[in-house]
Amino acid sequence: MHTNLHKLQFNVQSNVNVVCKINDNGLHYDIIKITKNCNNDINLESTLKNVQDFINLELDFPKLHINNLNHSIFLAVIPKLKVIGYLEIDLLEKACVYQDNNKLSDNLVDVKFGVSKLWVMVNYRNSGVATKLLKQFHNEENFEINDIAFSYHGRRGFSFIKKYFANNSVLVY
Repeated sequence: MHTNLHKLQFNVQSNVNVVCKINDNGLHYDIIKITKNCNNDINLESTLKNVQDFINLELDFPKLHINNLNHSIFLAVIPKLKVIGYLEIDLLEKACVYQDNNKLSDNLVDVKFGVSKLWVMVNYRNSGVATKLLKQFHNEENFEINDIAFSYHGRRGFSFIKKYFANNSVLVY
């Protein structure tokens, strides 16, 4: 895994959309929103592919390619250095409730968005990076808590999701 750390380097020279600058207890990073306008930036596309490859390897996710028509992507980036956080959002219509008995509900509920990936580099976990990425997306879209679901990859991340939403009911897809 450590041999792939170079994939997290962020040396994009183009004008990226920095939507928020964070200074949290000495940790300085930018939250960058990847938009459709970035489609023609080969360097940025290459960086995103490398970051996704790293995340897929670390989390044992299937390889999925970026589709900027259906996703919003937010990166937490230490400027001119490396990506430390990643949030990928899908447009979504339906989800089910993950119940405490480790089962999914039979009934589907209406939602607007799905978090397909939320990842933070190990050294930066529990420092608020994931929370700030989600809050940035929430501030831009102004959605209700029951409008967002999370992709289901087993119970990984459920404690964070429940804490973030202050709710034991987690919507999944």
